[in-house]
Amino acid sequence: MPRFFVGKSDVSCDFIDISGEDYNHIRKVLRLKSGDRITVCDGEGTDYLVEIVNFEDAAVKTRIVESIKNSTEPPVQITLFQGLPKSDKMDYIIQKAVELGICEIVPVITERTVVKTDRKNSDKKCERWNRISMEAAKQCNRGIIPKVEFPVSFKEALDAAKGSSLSLIL
Repeated sequence: MPRFFVGKSDVSCDFIDISGEDYNHIRKVLRLKSGDRITVCDGEGTDYLVEIVNFEDAAVKTRIVESIKNSTEPPVQITLFQGLPKSDKMDYIIQKAVELGICEIVPVITERTVVKTDRKNSDKKCERWNRISMEAAKQCNRGIIPKVEFPVSFKEALDAAKGSSLSLIL
C-alpha cells in the first residue's frame, strides 16, 4: 500500500490534506481515485489509514479510517556520525542507514576528507540527502524521517557525541 508523509499541521480531527509532490504522485502516477485507501504518516510515529475523499486544486482530501502507532521503529535511538566520502557514496550510506533504523545522520568533515564544502554547496547537498532519507523511510515503512544534519568538523562531532549514553568511535 502506498505510504506518504505529511506534517502534523496537515492532520485535523478526521481529515488529512496531502499536497506538493505527493499530490502529483497520487493523482498522476498512481492514478488513485476517490474511495481508494493509502497510508499516511505524520513523521512522529503515527500511521493513518485514510480513504481518498476527493481531489482539490492542489491537494488530496482524505478521511482518517484508522490511526495506528507505528511499530517499525527500533527501541534505541542511534545517531550516525559519518565521514564524508568521495563521489555519491553518501547517498547510498544514507539510504542504507535509514533502512537499518538510524534516527539521525551527521556528516563529518575529517582531516583527510577530499570533498570540499561551502555553505551554499552544503545546503543543496543536505536538502538532497534529506530527500533520500525520506524516500528510504517510505520504502521501509519507518514512522519517522531521520534527519540528515549539515556537515560538522571532527571536533564538533566529538563534542556532540559526549552527550550520548554510549559513544563508539571507529
